[in-house]
Amino acid sequence: MRVRQYDIEEAFLNGPLEEELYVWDIHATGHRAWRLRKSLYGTKQAAYNWNKVLNNIFKGLGFSQCFDNPGLYYRISDRSIIVVHVDDLLCAFPDLRTEKEWEAGMSKHLTLEKRRQPQRFLGMDWSWHDRENNKQEVLISGALTIEKLAQDYGIGFTREATTLYTTRKEPEGQADIKQFQKLTGKLLFITQMWRLDIRYAVQRLCVKTRAPTSQDWINGLKIVAYLYSTKNEGIMLGPSGKEPIDIFTDAGEERLEDKATSGILTRIGMSPVSWASRKQDVVTLSSTEAEYIALSMGVQDELWLQKVLEFLGEVRTPRIWTDNRGASILTENPDFHRRTKHI
Repeated sequence: MRVRQYDIEEAFLNGPLEEELYVWDIHATGHRAWRLRKSLYGTKQAAYNWNKVLNNIFKGLGFSQCFDNPGLYYRISDRSIIVVHVDDLLCAFPDLRTEKEWEAGMSKHLTLEKRRQPQRFLGMDWSWHDRENNKQEVLISGALTIEKLAQDYGIGFTREATTLYTTRKEPEGQADIKQFQKLTGKLLFITQMWRLDIRYAVQRLCVKTRAPTSQDWINGLKIVAYLYSTKNEGIMLGPSGKEPIDIFTDAGEERLEDKATSGILTRIGMSPVSWASRKQDVVTLSSTEAEYIALSMGVQDELWLQKVLEFLGEVRTPRIWTDNRGASILTENPDFHRRTKHI
């Protein structure tokens, strides 16, 4: 497959307006108001109208939209794939001829900026490596994004860290809520895109966003320092072929009175494709119950993944793993008894 990156110029301006909207600026229009015929950046309808225009263009070129992942499009005839993020496109074509035909069809409606094979996409760096049989694998990392984050918070070579957690205890005090939420938002973006190793640590920080302490702020900066010292690390994606799909689930809590945290990792072969760390909705009474709830969350991810794969013409059954024997037995024989009837 030929993977290509595209950017659509002035995307929102391509959406025609159905509503009657007017703009007025005394410096530009004097005492007259201008009626808008197409969307402008900042209008409430802009994103919706742009999505509708792009969806109609893709359907006209023979692509179908995935119901379970609306940003994914697929054409059965030649197995071409398009992934959309606002005005950024990632496309996979079987050959050069299909690529040129698609570009010609899109150019009739929109202005495309082609960037060849992706090197940087949504803050992620893509490093391509050749494998045998003319196949490639890609390392997804984000050194530039992490360096910018470290620079914003004054973290450099003198504050590198090899672990995520700090043993230094600060006097309890109130941290700036806005600054703390801004920091956790940036860390959330990084962990959702390519750094699954900090997912649990960031999830613990997010719990404190309403009333962060000075210790929480130090912990957040510690994660930034750790990212800076491991900025070139990332995830490797390669040809999946018929490699198995594995979903690993786990659960645990720091204190018995806390709600447990579920951890989920989905892997195709050795390539991680999805991960999550979330607080459970209920207080569990045993490790078996906590693991059983984590297992159910893994099944939800498995059902979604199966639907997406079926949309792409891949019929495969993922395997789900748990390290708790009680939860495993309960899935095979869900009898109600004294310890599990309340679940």
